[in-house]
Amino acid sequence: MRAALFLVLLLPVLAGASLLDRSALDAVLPASAFPANTLVCVGDAAPRAEQDAAARIAAALRAGGGPTDNLRSAEALNRDPLAAGRHHLIAVGTWADNVVLRKCWGHWAMTAPQRAVYQREEETARAAFPADKLTPEEAPWRWAGDLTVFATGQFTGSVGYLEPGRNFYALQLIANGLGSKPEELAKTDQYFVLKVTGTDADGVARAANALLERGQLYGVLPAEEVTVPADWSPGALGHPQFIAPLPAWAPAADVPGDAPLRYLGWLQGSGLHYAGFQEAAGVAPKRLWRLKFAAGAGFKAYEDFLTPRASGNEVLLVETADPAAARTAVQGLTTALGGAWEPYATNGWEGVRSGGVTVLACERWVLSESLPPGPDLALLATLKHPGEDAR
Repeated sequence: MRAALFLVLLLPVLAGASLLDRSALDAVLPASAFPANTLVCVGDAAPRAEQDAAARIAAALRAGGGPTDNLRSAEALNRDPLAAGRHHLIAVGTWADNVVLRKCWGHWAMTAPQRAVYQREEETARAAFPADKLTPEEAPWRWAGDLTVFATGQFTGSVGYLEPGRNFYALQLIANGLGSKPEELAKTDQYFVLKVTGTDADGVARAANALLERGQLYGVLPAEEVTVPADWSPGALGHPQFIAPLPAWAPAADVPGDAPLRYLGWLQGSGLHYAGFQEAAGVAPKRLWRLKFAAGAGFKAYEDFLTPRASGNEVLLVETADPAAARTAVQGLTTALGGAWEPYATNGWEGVRSGGVTVLACERWVLSESLPPGPDLALLATLKHPGEDAR
């Protein structure tokens, strides 16, 4: 089962005080990573720490060519669905503080205030339609803690959270005939929302720091005092995964050329990614990262989107136990994918390539990519050797 989930979630890649290691921040989000038509919003009554986090993100985007008036009130933006639906959004704040964030909230995570609302709604619905509703054991509000994130864990305390997804307002415009029709979406931008949130203002600030200083686009950021498992399982991440900074030698940069690639940032893998990799590759990963790129202008296809479910335009980087494990992983992954493979090597990385899909190993590291053919070779040519100091 986990292998099947891995093929869905991951193998397309082959086709305040916190657990952040602040001394090893090595992948600063380039201000140009997001399109110029991106707005940042924060609630009018949000705590000062959330207001400051939003202002810092907006300033970084302005430095990269974004509009000068890119910091908006969440309440005002919610009242202007045309503006909200025709921009990419970065919604900053807790679930309770930002109405835009609440409307664009996905299904990957649930906070305690959100759970309380769902519980009341479920109990009301159960009283009216008892035969048609979930049993108490199945109801989503039974998730525990201050924050529950699917396949990442349940957390109590100060936790930051980053999650990119599709812009609810843009989808509403389409439904109301004011946006691109579904059959036209491949020709136009698909607008995203990046939620910079957490269980409290400190968690929100932690998420903003991870975005701006680490280039992180998705993941959970617990404070040091938050209890987390010792290591990953299919349903949760552990301490080594939460403190993992992107290796300094990772290809986290734009790739120029006739068909340039724009580096966007990286996503934290979930427990299902770790378990799926192990089952497909035959090797247990220690840590993994998902580096996202944009090819061309805008986001034309869902598979190339920033959401954790999409795996197009991506470089997967996995740390294994040792070089032998990395070589075994390459063999396992290529067997799982099938097809004819040709040897491929670059800058000390060795592996195979087939139809634009590349799987490589170097020392204890495994790398695969789902970038467009041509631009992917340009990126592979820039790969650095991890060296003895690789984290």
